[in-house]
Amino acid sequence: MKVDVNDVAAADPDALARNIDALAGQAQLEKAQSTGWVNFVDLADQYQGRLEAPVVRGLVRRGEVMNIVAPPKVGKSWMAYHLALAVLAGTSFILPQWECSPGSVFLIDNELHRSTLSNRLMTLSREKGVGAAMANLEVLPIRGRQVYLEDLHQLVDAQCRLNRPSLIILDAFYRFLRPGTSENDNASVIQMYNELDRLAQNTGAALAVVHHSTKGSQANKSIVDVGSGASAQARAVDTHMVLRQHETDGWYVAEAACRSWAPPDPAVVAWGWPHWDYVADGDPSQLLGRDPRRVPPADLPELDDATFLTYLDSYWKSRSIVEDRIREREGCTVRMVKTRIGRLVERHGLLGLKKSDGMKNCGDFMARISRYGGMEFALRGE
Repeated sequence: MKVDVNDVAAADPDALARNIDALAGQAQLEKAQSTGWVNFVDLADQYQGRLEAPVVRGLVRRGEVMNIVAPPKVGKSWMAYHLALAVLAGTSFILPQWECSPGSVFLIDNELHRSTLSNRLMTLSREKGVGAAMANLEVLPIRGRQVYLEDLHQLVDAQCRLNRPSLIILDAFYRFLRPGTSENDNASVIQMYNELDRLAQNTGAALAVVHHSTKGSQANKSIVDVGSGASAQARAVDTHMVLRQHETDGWYVAEAACRSWAPPDPAVVAWGWPHWDYVADGDPSQLLGRDPRRVPPADLPELDDATFLTYLDSYWKSRSIVEDRIREREGCTVRMVKTRIGRLVERHGLLGLKKSDGMKNCGDFMARISRYGGMEFALRGE
């Protein structure tokens, strides 16, 4: 911008200073907005409390990422096909309450040969009677092409211009990882799901990722701990749906942890090739291998002070001794006991306790840091 020196000389110095401040303030505001900052009033005006449109009511919305996790070789891909067909036809996905909004679907498959994938989809579409809706299914078979997560943006972009999808299915997650990438590393997993988030946001579609759980019983785990690899894979998504074996052969318990929906009730579903079906009278509490004493940490009741006192029958017990007593008496795992003790420590504000603080009165018991740095507990008045 050109400035005439005569105009500057004639200007009121205070007014000139105010103009300069205003211009500087506007520049700062524009810089902040360019990095994503937005005033809450503007944000509220933009959305008016609205959420993104549901793709599966009660489960996932447009722009969200969902995991579908189940043990190896139990029909995870078939579950994904059921989801695809339900969205194509605008029907319910397995459970009556999981109603789908009709829309087009992209299926990106990196596990099956093209002939196998074609046969599977034809079989299920005939069984479901949704042949006409299959015209809105776009399939990208990429087995053997070494396509990784960061490559998907370019592959999907052109197709999205022709047909905007409601849902994109990636089957299966582990084959989209570059060689040397560890799904057990939280930092790597977070980066992977950042790529998935970017894909969901750019396309406006819900993204369903088919993933497998570890071998062995998953019955005594919390929902978000089910799934092979680092725990970030459950925290990073908007919906983490898991299938765990029921006591009845061929039955599974479907559960989900959701970010933008109320937690859905667990339900029993049955796998019988090529169908997944809802078992209305199934008991979802009957997980195969579940030890009633080993409740997942998220479901454990608080370790109240009265119960905690029963483990303090002498002067100054170390935290590790108390943990061992609880584990032996209640049959909990080490991780579960540490979770319960951790809640009690946090509740009484003991996280910042130092040796120099001496003894802290916690009602019916006391706590202190020992000379070795560990936390100790004792009955009050001992």
